[in-house]
Amino acid sequence: MKNDGNAILGEAGIDTLLTSEWTKLEEMANLLAPFASQTDTLQTNCPSLSLVLPSLMDLECHLQQSANRTMLTDLLGRFYSLLNPQAGGFNP
Repeated sequence: MKNDGNAILGEAGIDTLLTSEWTKLEEMANLLAPFASQTDTLQTNCPSLSLVLPSLMDLECHLQQSANRTMLTDLLGRFYSLLNPQAGGFNP
């Protein structure tokens, strides 16, 4: 990641990032990697509707294990009626 990043920064005429900035980028990449994977899975040409709920549950689990509560709250809010059987409009 650093080599590719440094190459891009070099082309832009920017030196390199601080160690703390690289750490933040790596944390962000680790946080978003499961979203990229699920997106790749769900955008295939084969029928993938049956994979939606397992994908959402995997992402929920990933966010519960991470320190990012904002994204977890947003995910649960957006898909409340799909993920929570106690929801008034529960419709899996």
